[in-house]
Amino acid sequence: MENNHAPYWGKPTANINWCEPDYVHSPYIAETFNTFSNLVYLFVAISGFLRIFRSVPKESSISRIDLLRFYILHLCAVAVFIGSSLFHATLLKQCQLMDELPMLYSTFCGIYCFIYVNDRVEKSHYRLLVISICVVFCGMLTFMMIYWPNIYAPFIISFAVLLSLCNLFICRYAFKTKASGVRTDIEKKKLILWGAYMVSLITALFVWSTDNAFCGYVQKLHLHSFWHLFSSMALSYMYDFFFIIYLDENNIPFTIEGNVLFLPRYSILDTEKKNK
Repeated sequence: MENNHAPYWGKPTANINWCEPDYVHSPYIAETFNTFSNLVYLFVAISGFLRIFRSVPKESSISRIDLLRFYILHLCAVAVFIGSSLFHATLLKQCQLMDELPMLYSTFCGIYCFIYVNDRVEKSHYRLLVISICVVFCGMLTFMMIYWPNIYAPFIISFAVLLSLCNLFICRYAFKTKASGVRTDIEKKKLILWGAYMVSLITALFVWSTDNAFCGYVQKLHLHSFWHLFSSMALSYMYDFFFIIYLDENNIPFTIEGNVLFLPRYSILDTEKKNK
């Protein structure tokens, strides 16, 4: 693609170059729209972190280790923001890795959140096993992507498999009801969140695919920026879903204030877990 400015970072070394023309607005930023659209990930991370932090009273008996997983999830979103911004600004291979690896780590964290959703796993001593498996797989994928940097397949295949596994867990809990078979208000809101998540994810994948397949026709639409927007929305809905099922599965009484689809606020009603 034609450059309006001499690339400050040198010739692109990444094994993929997106549809947006390079170095049009600045010699320091290869893809302007794709770079600044990553700010949505930072917004998701900060807003989600603050909402969870404010929802848990200081005197709550909820385990701080349990809450740590949710904070790590939002830190993964920060890592995606940093890595993706650097990648689109430089189009360097090392920055591409900084974009792709946090995406894989985030899905591993999501899978862990689903597997260790309540105390049964802890009592069965599976928690360390789950962490070990995730760490080993993360290490293997990181090694493959670093030592075979010109092969794009390991990332695409791994991310697709991990995301599909996450979606299976999400569907399981989205349609789960209590013994009575009648959906409670919380269960209805979980189903709404699931629907919003799926719509956002499918839309994100659609614009990503369209941008890659029909670049010559849709270049001016900057569809990869919309991939960032819709994927960040899916990420936000997923994180809210994680937190709700954690509270619900552990019988922690809570309410959801505001619209469940737009930065809902959580209020923990009791400082003691009912199942303890």
